[in-house]
Amino acid sequence: MNASLMAFAPETLTVEGARLLSFATAVPQNKIRQDEVRASAKAYFGAKTGIFEHLEPVFANAQIDTRYACQPFDWYLDPHDFGEKTALYTERARTLGLEVAEKALTGASLGAADIDAIVCVSSTGVMTPASMRG
Repeated sequence: MNASLMAFAPETLTVEGARLLSFATAVPQNKIRQDEVRASAKAYFGAKTGIFEHLEPVFANAQIDTRYACQPFDWYLDPHDFGEKTALYTERARTLGLEVAEKALTGASLGAADIDAIVCVSSTGVMTPASMRG
């Protein structure tokens, strides 16, 4: 999970006049090395004939050295139900979203009242707009 935010001034909302005023990023606190993820996947799938051999190119070709996660790596090795994972994702997404929004707004010399809409895209977790209210 990571968060990025770009801030645009209201007068620059047309494509022709768009200007990037600020860009900020935030990542979760836990760094996980790709080789650690690969070794764990190999240990998990290794006993299952042929599965890891099909997955290994993903690790070899992803060009990822480090991943960032909301929980320490060992947490992901234990089973967690969908509700627990979604609640954790929602909590951490809100925290990272606030952090990155504050950074981007400061960088653009804007305040929260200057923002009309926020568009979020995630390929990691599930969160409905209603769960963002809090």
